[in-house]
Amino acid sequence: MPLHNGTLLNNRYRIERILGQGGMGAVYLATDESLGMPAAVKENLNVSPESERQFKREATLLASLRHHNLPRVTNHFVLGGQQYLVMDFVEGEDLKEHLMRAGKPSEADVVRWGLEVCNALIYLHGLNPPVVHRDIKPGNIKLNAQGEAMLVDFGIAKAASSGSKTTTAAAAFTPGFAPPEQYGMGRTDPRTDQYALAATLYNLLTGETPPDSMERLLGNTQIQPPDQLRPGLSAAVATALMRALELRPEHRFESAAQFKEALQGKISAAGMTQMAASATPTVMGGAMSGSMPTMRSEAAATIPATPSAPPASGRRGWLFPALVIGALVLVGGGLLGGALLSGGAFTTTPPPAATTQAVAQVSTTAPSETPEPTEIVAPTNTTAPQPTDTPTAEPPTPTAAPTPTVAGTQVGGATGRIAFISNRDGKFFQIYTMNADGSDIQQLTTDDTDKWSLDWQLGRLGKLNGAQLAWSPDGTKLLYIARPKADADLDVWVINADGSNAQNLTPSRPGFVSGDEIQPVWCNDGTIAFTSTRINNTPQILIMRLEDRTPRNFSATRASPMEFGAQFFSDCRRMLLITTQNGDAEIWRMFPFPNVTGQMWGTFPPKDQTSYRPFLSDLGSGARAQEISISPDDQFVLYTRTKVSDGSSEIVVTTVSDSQNTMQVNTLTNTQSNAQPSWSPDGKWITFISKRDSQNQQIFRMRFNGAEQTNLTNDPDHLYVSPAWQPALKP
Repeated sequence: MPLHNGTLLNNRYRIERILGQGGMGAVYLATDESLGMPAAVKENLNVSPESERQFKREATLLASLRHHNLPRVTNHFVLGGQQYLVMDFVEGEDLKEHLMRAGKPSEADVVRWGLEVCNALIYLHGLNPPVVHRDIKPGNIKLNAQGEAMLVDFGIAKAASSGSKTTTAAAAFTPGFAPPEQYGMGRTDPRTDQYALAATLYNLLTGETPPDSMERLLGNTQIQPPDQLRPGLSAAVATALMRALELRPEHRFESAAQFKEALQGKISAAGMTQMAASATPTVMGGAMSGSMPTMRSEAAATIPATPSAPPASGRRGWLFPALVIGALVLVGGGLLGGALLSGGAFTTTPPPAATTQAVAQVSTTAPSETPEPTEIVAPTNTTAPQPTDTPTAEPPTPTAAPTPTVAGTQVGGATGRIAFISNRDGKFFQIYTMNADGSDIQQLTTDDTDKWSLDWQLGRLGKLNGAQLAWSPDGTKLLYIARPKADADLDVWVINADGSNAQNLTPSRPGFVSGDEIQPVWCNDGTIAFTSTRINNTPQILIMRLEDRTPRNFSATRASPMEFGAQFFSDCRRMLLITTQNGDAEIWRMFPFPNVTGQMWGTFPPKDQTSYRPFLSDLGSGARAQEISISPDDQFVLYTRTKVSDGSSEIVVTTVSDSQNTMQVNTLTNTQSNAQPSWSPDGKWITFISKRDSQNQQIFRMRFNGAEQTNLTNDPDHLYVSPAWQPALKP
């Protein structure tokens, strides 16, 4: 519960007002009544005994920091299941507010602030072990009464624990200011702060947020030199910023001290070029030591609209085998509750040389002697009020239904045709369509490739087969999944409703990062989303449009949780997806972040309506969510609830609501073998698969309240999956 104004906390700190609030804590302005001085009090949820122990260790470390450009941590304590960190309150506006109020500052002011923050980083990175901030951005730098830059923190901590796991952290960075290693593409170290500070100075000088580093890494965008956006900017500053904004850590400056010298013009452009050449990484078994995989040059052209033929070889061969897994575990392993200065974002880590040594050992499978660093990870900085979804509506109770027809106006509205996948030809899993009563089955594909398989893997998540068919909004095309050849990765394909003109939408290309692509979905505005393992073999949501076929990482706003099974609301702005952010696979709601997907969509919800948080978390540790389907009117959500203990699954329907107190959750099936629900175009019927009548899954149909559950295929000798109801055909 938020602390009320006037509350006396720990018999010492009188709460004056809230400075920021999030799902797992808040930051308050308080008066220290013992000293008569203002203080900033950071509150975090105390999620476990281990969390409390780690909080105390890290708070003690932070309390030892002393530097002119850093606030002090003056106290820490645990009360009533909450962790509290008390620090100096710095009066004045932050640089984000300053930029919005006064416009772009002078180059002299920006450089001066940059040098002051560099001084703080030189101090932090020089500690033993080094302390890494991990969330430098304009909003985390304040100007004190003397106009000096102070690296502070008013971010909101979010922590979670799951089962026997140690405390884990929410996403620890801000898109545009975070380098690729914070997305799980390598180990964070002092050069992470260097990138974020350079991005901050770039933003202040140009008024533009640098493009997201993962979008750059995927080749979807390029960073424009700052002197092109601000003519007259000195060459030394422009060159220093571009060097510090390199995607590969080893291509940046070796230290904050070297970056500071470059900002002051003490390192020539030729000298920086020479340093960059000497920093070329050693290639070890296809992996860059201490870096991220080679993906695509920023100078490379975008994916053309017409796909090319697949290459001669498959797309396997991930460039970061053991290192990636270790880095992902590392990113999630810290306590964000006890952090200071960066939205909970300090990290203690070995110096770069030790990190490189550890990477080399991992890449050769030898055990690393370098101790694992202690991370204090920053949360997603979401302090804005959260929006309300479509008003709650209670699922109706079953009522007697008229006998459906199979001609003219079909069951479910529109054409009544249902697409599905089956091995009924005895050879491959092919795509078929049928009427809503199971009649008139027509085969659409006949090539020698499976369109579904029990053996398909969802990257690090393992086997998890969801629906693999998606109709276009106008009902004239189908998305499906297949391999271009036997040893290749899975790609997203499109086919006409009559089975003609099959095209590979995500073919392999030399120099491009690649992986399996599954679970496609097609929204009303033409946006296509799918699950991809191209980022570190970790399931992530990518989006693209049919006209340009340039995938963009929708999950790049967080530190590589496993996310899959996306479904759009009808406005194509809101999304439900399944994420392991809290451990178990749960349904979360996502509003888009404009700086990541701005090139896809023209308009967005207002800035205070972006969100990324749980939508439905009634599953607990004994079940996981799969296969979301949102009703056409955005009022209801279907999903499959699967028990971890025995693998049994049922179809569940819930109302759309932000409140667990008003959300209605009803289980529609009870035979322990039901999955892959899909709405009819009129929202009155549901198709799904079940094993209740045989060992092979069959396609069933029921009313939206669970009534009239009917087997449509009745073919126990073959397997049927992925039913998808065809939308209304446009005249």
